[in-house]
Amino acid sequence: MKSILYLAVVFFLIVSFNKAEAQNMDPYSINLIVSAGVVNDKIVLGAKSEGMYPTTGYEITYCAEVSKNEVYIKFGNINAPEEGLTVFAPATCYIDLGKLEHGEYKITFEHNQKKTNGKLIVGSTIELTIDVGSNIKPK
Repeated sequence: MKSILYLAVVFFLIVSFNKAEAQNMDPYSINLIVSAGVVNDKIVLGAKSEGMYPTTGYEITYCAEVSKNEVYIKFGNINAPEEGLTVFAPATCYIDLGKLEHGEYKITFEHNQKKTNGKLIVGSTIELTIDVGSNIKPK
């Protein structure tokens, strides 16, 4: 009987951390982890929050600009889903940069009014380097 009561209390505590409380989390205080890869011959950046949310489906908004040898990504709010699986998960986004020519690109991330520079090297492999000491971290 005590184990059932214990499980009920634990379940209540998990469920009580609801979507409204997660929305009150400051999305700008959360560091982001960024990685790069290739999907269907296109360069894709993946970003996820270091902080966890109570359901799956939280999305990081962003604006991306790609020019000749530069990529600029500005991260915005973290939007809550209408519904999702009740499990702690990071907020995520996937940024399709399209087909980029082989070469070196200066990449700038902006998050929480801080700019972080790095390099995206496109060749037979994809390499993303990010300056240290920022709220954007490499995977």
